[in-house]
Amino acid sequence: MIQAIPPGDAWNPPAWSISVEFGAYLVFPVLALVLVRLRNPRVAFAAAAVVVVLAAIVFAEVASKPRLPGYTFAWCRIALEFTIGCLLYRGWALLKHPRSKAMDLVVLVGLSMLFISIWTQPVRTMFNPGLTIAGISFIIIGCAGATGLAASFLGSRVMTWGGRISYSVYMTHFLIATVLG
Repeated sequence: MIQAIPPGDAWNPPAWSISVEFGAYLVFPVLALVLVRLRNPRVAFAAAAVVVVLAAIVFAEVASKPRLPGYTFAWCRIALEFTIGCLLYRGWALLKHPRSKAMDLVVLVGLSMLFISIWTQPVRTMFNPGLTIAGISFIIIGCAGATGLAASFLGSRVMTWGGRISYSVYMTHFLIATVLG
């Protein structure tokens, strides 16, 4: 669990995420104390939006400094993205888990944001951080409440199977790519 703690290293580079996730789980009880005090879904979603903007600024700064240690990016990512996810869940829970076909439009908005992010990628980075993180946030909330096409697609056998194997694929993809060249 020390791959993301300098000078830690891993023979399987994707393992960095396990280290920072472990750190997030250690900090979660403190974050949970803040989250339970949020009683209004608008406040939770607004806080998530603020953290999305902060993440966009931080990630753009990290991307502009290619010599910045990977440890910095790993810890910034987990701190910001984990917090966004917790705030989105809190807002969703306070909304009493609404489900409707209209949530498919929220998914479409998120997918559109991701498409624009990829299409307009800045030269020095792989993606537009603000659009990407906001787009993924919309997709998460939309998929949680979708009952139309998005729900049908996500509930399909192929997507369910993909969800079951995704973590193992993530954890082994680097090794497989290295062996296969």
